[in-house]
Amino acid sequence: MTVTEGHREAARLIWDYHQMRHPLARCEAAIGLADAGYAAELWHAGWFPTMVLTEDQRERAIAEGVPGDAVLVEPRATHTGLTLTLSREVLGAAGIRPRTVMIVAEPAMQRRAYATCRKVWPEVTAVCAAGRVTFEEYVSGAADERQAIDRLVGALQRVIEYPWRGYAVRQEVPSAVHVAYRHLLGEGYTRDLIGHSFK
Repeated sequence: MTVTEGHREAARLIWDYHQMRHPLARCEAAIGLADAGYAAELWHAGWFPTMVLTEDQRERAIAEGVPGDAVLVEPRATHTGLTLTLSREVLGAAGIRPRTVMIVAEPAMQRRAYATCRKVWPEVTAVCAAGRVTFEEYVSGAADERQAIDRLVGALQRVIEYPWRGYAVRQEVPSAVHVAYRHLLGEGYTRDLIGHSFK
């Protein structure tokens, strides 16, 4: 199916909604859910002293000049909620009980990651950070444009549905974003959905 300009406009609305646009703030720890290179950049800038990454991410961060003792490893998580829960345990085992946490996420996954953190780790103040990527760069970096839009639609479905499943806190979704979402569902952008709900 051809991606039309109308599809792009709807996808851009959803992309903009996913951006949390939190101002950077110094935090006591960071959880890496995405690009370890950007997490390393933030560490060098002094935004946090310690981060929790996967083993592969840790290797990348060390290659970017982050000392090994600044990187803790969480090897078991298979999804965002578990990553945050287990990262809290890893930090606690190291004697770190942060009140502020920076979540380093993909740009299109910020809102979902934030809502999940508020649910599973409500006592911390979470700040989302993502690399400086535009909508156009996000789309061009995917295997194909349709795949990129599928991912945006799937991420929004999770923002909408996960609160009802107990995985995240509820967030307001503007009516224009709902309209864009339903338009793209009707146009067949369903490859990244969970279950069979089209709310």
